[in-house]
Amino acid sequence: MIVNKNKKVVSKEAKLVVVLFFYVVLLFTFGGGVAKLCSVVILGLIIIKNRYEILPLIGVRRRKISEQQDTEIAEDEKWFDDYFTLKYIDEKTIAIGEPRYWQRNYSYLILGEERAILFDAGTGYRDISTVVKELTDLPVVVMISHYHFDHIGNINKFDTIYLSENQVKRQVVLEGNRIIPHKSSHLGILEGLKGKEFRFEEIFGNKEIVDLGARKLQVLYAPGHDVESIVLYDQDSNMLFAGDYLMKGPILAHKFLMPTASLVDYKFSAQNIVGSIENDTRVYLAHPIDLSDQTLTGQDISDLNNFISTVEKNNFLPKKKTINQNIYIMY
Repeated sequence: MIVNKNKKVVSKEAKLVVVLFFYVVLLFTFGGGVAKLCSVVILGLIIIKNRYEILPLIGVRRRKISEQQDTEIAEDEKWFDDYFTLKYIDEKTIAIGEPRYWQRNYSYLILGEERAILFDAGTGYRDISTVVKELTDLPVVVMISHYHFDHIGNINKFDTIYLSENQVKRQVVLEGNRIIPHKSSHLGILEGLKGKEFRFEEIFGNKEIVDLGARKLQVLYAPGHDVESIVLYDQDSNMLFAGDYLMKGPILAHKFLMPTASLVDYKFSAQNIVGSIENDTRVYLAHPIDLSDQTLTGQDISDLNNFISTVEKNNFLPKKKTINQNIYIMY
């Protein structure tokens, strides 16, 4: 297939913020008091108006939602419509991508014989349930890797939701097993989003099995990126669906870089996961950093475990340590 050229496009307003920032610096260096005050006020108003575009601009030099023609996708990926993409890992495992969104999220549709699991429920900027309905007639259960806003955007579009024990105990559970994710779990303030109420049906503990019919997934607690994180392990297919537990490149294990991160939790989860998977287990991630092969392996988690088990505490300021050629940790 033809792959679109990936132009890193930012809004005119975002560019203007950068220009005005340097303008203010010059004014404070050489200008008068009134000019300084006016410039600060103007810059402040522009930043407030475009505050949700600033993080994508600084982080990856993209708009929050890019145009389709400006969005590059991988060779083994195809457009489902003008927003979602599909990547078939095999005939029963499909990565549903949102490459126009600045974090390029993947949710995973995992098919059994009797039911399917959607691992993560999309960003919510488009309705992922319409994609799922086109891909399977099986009853679909949603499980989430954690509560961050970009992973549960369409959770309220599904009737059947399973949670893990560590995803329940910090939340306020309302009558009828209803939850509105806490702001500190959701982090939607970063993009002006509020958590949506949903109802869950079942709760699974660490290392318990979800049976899809001729396919079983093991729930593994995976705190670190967030205390409520889990991963799902398909032993028969030798696949691990890792959410945000790690990515190819940086692991942010310092609260200065990720407010919900914990080095202590990463130490627990690395041991917990390594004890269940194999070194050649294929690890599928929620966020690609580029269009190269993003699949990691159990060896990467084993290497992480070997290093992190020797670290007693965070540095005051984040320090980088290369784990192997695929991952490094900021701790």
